[in-house]
Amino acid sequence: MERINLLCLLCLVIFGISCAYAESIEADLIQQPAYHAELVWQTEAVFHTPEAVLYDPGRDVLYVSNHRRTDPNLPGEFISRVDTDGNILDLKWITGLNRPTGLTIYKDKLYVVERTNLVCIDIDTARIEKRYPITETGFPNDVVFDPDGVGYISYSGSDSKAPVYRFKDERIEPWLSNEQLLQPNGLLIEGEHLVAYDHNRKALVRIHRDSQTVEEIAKIDPHPKGMGDGLVKLDANTYLLTAWGGPSWIVEQTGRITEYVNTETLTRDEEKQVNNADIGLIPQKHLLIIPTFFNHRLLAYKWSKNHTPDAADTTDTP
Repeated sequence: MERINLLCLLCLVIFGISCAYAESIEADLIQQPAYHAELVWQTEAVFHTPEAVLYDPGRDVLYVSNHRRTDPNLPGEFISRVDTDGNILDLKWITGLNRPTGLTIYKDKLYVVERTNLVCIDIDTARIEKRYPITETGFPNDVVFDPDGVGYISYSGSDSKAPVYRFKDERIEPWLSNEQLLQPNGLLIEGEHLVAYDHNRKALVRIHRDSQTVEEIAKIDPHPKGMGDGLVKLDANTYLLTAWGGPSWIVEQTGRITEYVNTETLTRDEEKQVNNADIGLIPQKHLLIIPTFFNHRLLAYKWSKNHTPDAADTTDTP
């Protein structure tokens, strides 16, 4: 009998240790990893509602879409050029655009989404080459190209016939249905998939570009701070998603989510809201460039993940 009691006690101890270990693993998955953000520069409030930033690695410059005029008497909206230290190279580099938003580069051409068109710009001559009509005139937003030269344009309006349009053979046509995806903004190409934020699922998702099947990466609810906006990939296993209202989240392939830079905390008395719109990324410098929309500035944050040494990293010191 004593042996049985000891055996039962041993089983209880092992069970307790197992439960504690499982709880530790679960807590570790929920615990926010130590990501660090350091503000390294900011511009003056010289832009006209900056909506998106794109880094051009071939020229080592940033392009900024100025979405809305601050003064109705000023000429139309434009694209700016800025160096990677925040110096304005050419505030009105490309003019005559209609509320530009998303930017991307394909085959050394700059493509810009405006309210009624996808615009192709020759970077070297700084001239608009061609406009491709978008069938809906409401709220086309971001654009990205796959390696085969097929473009994808997000539609963020609530009245859309399709949440994503496809640009192929110089034509733009609906590609997905609202049942598959709703009101996306920032887009990423990832292998055979298109990555976006689904406002209906409240989740970051990937869509297979052939089968159009949708897979959830992680649930993120930005309410009431606005829909998901900018989307970049920090490394092979890590995304960064922003919400227009100010918050942002780092999302790992494991599904772990970390709250990150929240620009709404930067708003001062009687100051326009500091938004967190369609961010740009300078990979080699680990810099995130945030267009602040109504605040009319760019903010540059250096991002890093704090390293916690494990047993393999420790060494004895004399």
